[in-house]
Amino acid sequence: MIRQSNLISTFICLTAIFIQGCSQRELCYDHTHGAIVDIEFDWSLEPDAHPSTMVVWAFPTGGGTGTRAEFSGVRRDAVTYQMKVPAGNYTMVCYNGDTDFNRERGNTLTTTVITTDYNSLLSPLNRSDDGAPRPPQSEDQPIHNPADHLYAHIHDTQLNVDEKTGKGHEIVHYTVRFTPQRVSAIWHVRVDIQNFSSDLQASAVVTGVAEHWRISTALPGGNDTTVPFGLTTNDDTSLTATFAIFGDVSPHDVKHYLRIYTTSKYYYTYDITDQVHDAPDPKNVYIVVSGLRLPSADGTGMTPGVNDWDDTEVVEIPMK
Repeated sequence: MIRQSNLISTFICLTAIFIQGCSQRELCYDHTHGAIVDIEFDWSLEPDAHPSTMVVWAFPTGGGTGTRAEFSGVRRDAVTYQMKVPAGNYTMVCYNGDTDFNRERGNTLTTTVITTDYNSLLSPLNRSDDGAPRPPQSEDQPIHNPADHLYAHIHDTQLNVDEKTGKGHEIVHYTVRFTPQRVSAIWHVRVDIQNFSSDLQASAVVTGVAEHWRISTALPGGNDTTVPFGLTTNDDTSLTATFAIFGDVSPHDVKHYLRIYTTSKYYYTYDITDQVHDAPDPKNVYIVVSGLRLPSADGTGMTPGVNDWDDTEVVEIPMK
């Protein structure tokens, strides 16, 4: 019994010494060292922008999958949003999310793009393509939806999160202030028409525009694409449209065509290359076409067969 008591006493003493030694060091059970990044959005460059959601990426500068955060209910006043990132060096990127057409693809700095879904040539008319001819030099181009307004900012200064900062459970805060700008292009199309009929509907496509906006370059890129869009009649003398795209891919080595399709199966083609390439502001491009005579509603003009489309010659539209 005495020997057993001595053993128990020895065990208790050793345990007390062990506990006392451990109490001198703070234990860290979270081995993911990182920091909180306070995110601020400065909308001074886009006073009319009102995005409901903003996406923020922290992309490791050495490659690999980024850390993503999405903030809904974005306000224009001085509100701070927060995201947690592991230790490392990052390129910080933001853009607006929760849009109708824009789609995010990729999860690294070099692969992430904003693009749109595929669609069909006559989608604005809610019709199948029905053998509708493609514009010149666009037969192999994918057909994509127009874009939504895209506001983005890629920080020039890297964020360096040191894994040694902070003691114990203390979390270090960093601040990143974004100043988003519109990076999408807005195209304004006006077609002056004759012989308007309320029974006639029309849509159009433009060719040779960018497939996406690439994060790593902050520029439009990808394949040359064809984008369909609807046309609205304002005053019986013109068809108009305003839509967003990701821009024109540089260098300018591709022609741009505007082709108008009507429900009577006529189409009209215009070379708008000069108007696009010589636009004073590539973020706001104005396309103006004059002298389009639509087919007669009473059928007195040419009447193509039910499976045939009839066209006019390609018209080159110079800059005014």
